[in-house]
Parts: sequence; C-alpha cells; structure tokens
Amino acid sequence: MISVFLNPSSGKVNVKNSGIALYALIVKVVNGGMIISFDLEGATVDREFNLRSVWSPGMCFMTIYSENAFMVKKLIIK
Repeated sequence: MISVFLNPSSGKVNVKNSGIALYALIVKVVNGGMIISFDLEGATVDREFNLRSVWSPGMCFMTIYSENAFMVKKLIIK
C-alpha cells in the first residue's frame, strides 16, 4: 500500500510505502506540463519530497509508478 500525506502541503510531501518497489514519481501541473520527476530506482521505503523549490502555490498532480501499476494523487501546495 502506498499513501501520500501532508495534503495540502507547504511543499514537503511524504510517500509512505509498505514495501512495493517504486520506480518513478512525476509531478505535473493541471494542463499536463511536467514540473519535476524523480527516479526512485525500485525504492521500497518511505520517502519525503520537497516540491516548494520547483512549484509555487497551487494544484498539481503526482503520479507514482511501480512495476505493474501507477497511481495519481492531486496535491495542493500552499
């Protein structure tokens, strides 16, 4: 199971991971343009991401990819 918390956030977003190998995290604006991507290299542990330096306040979408699936979460940056 994967969960994303601190939403809305001041810029720091935590991804809680229960052992699933994750390969990429991509953050996009509402119109689909990419803000930033992270290569997670099969990480199976919890991670914290600081999006404040790359995105001003507003809404964006975070897509997290595993080997066989992906999930999209809406994020609000304050």
